[in-house]
Amino acid sequence: MPECSLRLDFAALAAWRDGFTSARRAAQIAAHVDTCGACQAHLTALASMAQALRREDPNATAWQPRMWRAMQGHMAQAQQQGTAMQRGTHQRDGRMTWGGVGVILAFIVVLGLIASHHATLPGAAQRWQTASLPKSARAYFTISQEVPGLAYAITGNNKEDYPPFDPLQGTLWRTQDGGVHWQQIANLPKFSSASAPQVVLGNQSALVVTDLTKGNVFIAPNLANDGGEFHPLTRSGSAFFARQGKLYAFNPSDSLWRSDDLGQTWEEIPEESYATSGVVTSMALDYSTPHGWYRTVHYRNVDAYQQNPTAAVRVEHSTDDGYTWQVRQILAIPTIAAPVYGDIPIAALATNPAFPSRLCVAFGINDESLWSLDQHAAAHLPSGLQTMERPLIQLKPRP
Repeated sequence: MPECSLRLDFAALAAWRDGFTSARRAAQIAAHVDTCGACQAHLTALASMAQALRREDPNATAWQPRMWRAMQGHMAQAQQQGTAMQRGTHQRDGRMTWGGVGVILAFIVVLGLIASHHATLPGAAQRWQTASLPKSARAYFTISQEVPGLAYAITGNNKEDYPPFDPLQGTLWRTQDGGVHWQQIANLPKFSSASAPQVVLGNQSALVVTDLTKGNVFIAPNLANDGGEFHPLTRSGSAFFARQGKLYAFNPSDSLWRSDDLGQTWEEIPEESYATSGVVTSMALDYSTPHGWYRTVHYRNVDAYQQNPTAAVRVEHSTDDGYTWQVRQILAIPTIAAPVYGDIPIAALATNPAFPSRLCVAFGINDESLWSLDQHAAAHLPSGLQTMERPLIQLKPRP
């Protein structure tokens, strides 16, 4: 194969094709690729790969890789209806890129390399816009799933180590126009390591923030009216949010709890219906039914997994807010999911209200290195992301 005079590789061309290069660089590449044999070969391979990854099992019973693409920048947060990504050099350029409905991103850290996976659900419109960041150059984002243009960000000291800001001086910001303008709305409780804020579905002014080190959960029930005061919840755990303001707390080592009053009181889902013979690794809302949930359960124990790394995962479904569960499918873990969490691979679920019949799953190393659309904030990532063959998976569950 002839060499490229601009030394453009496979990942660089994928980033250019998908709009993740500067305008000046994009113009330079556009004027070059038509006359470069090496670039044409790379682009042909990209097109073939995209077509292969779009194929689906006609019976909709097997895991299928979706489209993934290289990108440049700093991922800040992923949600069901969008993404926010900081772009620029290590010193930052004070901008973020905002992704539209239907775009799913996952990031995996493997042997010091950053893998970037970008999947677009069938029929989803892909839209990107550039928006300003709040005053701090480092931020965690969350994007509203219900109100277009609404997002929140936590900012703090500009430190180079992880976590990317000093949460003892954290500030909460809000934008209602997709990041064009930001308003400071609250100071945060004193955390040793804060997560991204999470928006409660059905109540766009209610936010939850988790202290990642101590496991405490704080909520601001009404940021619009009470000045942004955060109050500790009576339950600690990973927060998941359901419809009509109901708040769920879920932890793989604990039970599933539900609150109908934004955390003032909690009800434990009965243990006899929640208990399983395996490990619950993730949960996600089912938007096709009013009280629906999905969850993944690795039903083999650690010893069994060590003997058989491709042990199956149960995909379970609930239509009554988690009181009872039914097995929808039992599927083999893809062989790419060799890295493990507690010797058991993680399967992270993602659902999208725009495509309620689809369920996306990403297998990864652990909860600090795999980031998908399950209400988690991404860790601080370096620029120059590299692609690796660890696909995001899409599944259409059987009825």
